[in-house]
Amino acid sequence: MLSSGCATATSTNLLPGLTCYDTSEKLSGKLVFLLRRDYTQELNSETAASVYEFDLAQRKLRKVCDSPWGRFHTSDQGDVFCVVYWPGTYSEGAETNAFVYSDALHLSRVVTFEHPPKRTAILSGHVFFETEVWDYRHNTAVTRLCDYSIIRDEKRFVRFPDSSKWQHEKYSGVLQQRNSTNVVHFHYMSSGNRLGDGKDYPEGYYGFDIENGRILGPAKLADDEYDKGHVYKSFDGRYIFFEGSGAPAQGFKLVSSPLDHVETEVKDPKGKKVKVLQRFSVLPAIGGGIYLLSQMSPDGRYALVRLQEPTSRKSGMLPGHVNRYYLVDASNGKTQVLLQDGVERTTVSSIFVVRWVGSAHSVE
Repeated sequence: MLSSGCATATSTNLLPGLTCYDTSEKLSGKLVFLLRRDYTQELNSETAASVYEFDLAQRKLRKVCDSPWGRFHTSDQGDVFCVVYWPGTYSEGAETNAFVYSDALHLSRVVTFEHPPKRTAILSGHVFFETEVWDYRHNTAVTRLCDYSIIRDEKRFVRFPDSSKWQHEKYSGVLQQRNSTNVVHFHYMSSGNRLGDGKDYPEGYYGFDIENGRILGPAKLADDEYDKGHVYKSFDGRYIFFEGSGAPAQGFKLVSSPLDHVETEVKDPKGKKVKVLQRFSVLPAIGGGIYLLSQMSPDGRYALVRLQEPTSRKSGMLPGHVNRYYLVDASNGKTQVLLQDGVERTTVSSIFVVRWVGSAHSVE
């Protein structure tokens, strides 16, 4: 069983309270995160936070841009960043604004919405926002999908121009096929009472051409092209997950299997096809710590596991967290400490969850 301590000998201090440890793997790609400057400040602003990236191969930290503080999103390549935030005082209003920055174009934008975005996806220079609109008087609910073009600074809604109107409509779940540049896919469904005439479109995935706005389909999406329901999948096609009640993203025993965690319970209840990668120590749980499967590395060779533990903040009454990120080899379970985030405990700053972007293959 792996202890929670940092046994790695050498490290790089990135920022006060933030340390990256050397590993035996020669990694590439970047770790990106949003740093809030001062969590004691009640007013959000255009410079309340900063986006940083740490190049794993060159071991260099770079400040990408200043931004407001909020929910942080990044493209898989780490070239576009989005922060969904609330303007003004933190305790008032809602997250109706989005700050978007293109590192390649050195261009920043601010997008506003009538309703707070619930989900965000960044693909091919476009940012897709899902918003929910409820009309309690008429008992209707619509999930809208907004396509925002960074270079054109334009918003448009993804929707069928001639569709019938329904009590419940949902445009959601943006996906992009590998090696595709101009077509993304979204999921459409409708239910409830039919409220208006038009063409009835069946539930399913449809293509959306970001160049001309045309909708294609319906389309049948293969799991090996899109992996619609599983983000925790390794390079060899095996599913990575925690066993237990918190599966797939939370637990102590990290495993891999040719089946996902649901199919494993049904088709392989004795775990004959399951391979244990790492048994994490249960001791942190005594103090409220939890292990979370943050993501797979961009090439699927490593699982990034975050141990989140409560701590007192340097300032203020609210509790904070320390986060330790483990690098777990998806083929043999070799586990090393990659990053230690004690920023809230040692400073008045705070970090949104760290993401691993770009090419992350090991260099021989």
